[in-house]
Amino acid sequence: MDGIGKTIIAKAILKSLKHMYDASCFVECIEDGGNSYKTSWNILEKLEVKKKSKDLKDA
Repeated sequence: MDGIGKTIIAKAILKSLKHMYDASCFVECIEDGGNSYKTSWNILEKLEVKKKSKDLKDA
């Protein structure tokens, strides 16, 4: 479903709710069928986690 505003809606929801949490991030570029480990690590990088996880479970 391209071009119906899903990203804009998701960003607006995050903006309205993020005050409830200690940390938050928006990971915009997730490929279809992407690598779960890579996606998890991208989120951890956005949250400025310095220690690289060994596997998906650790991430």
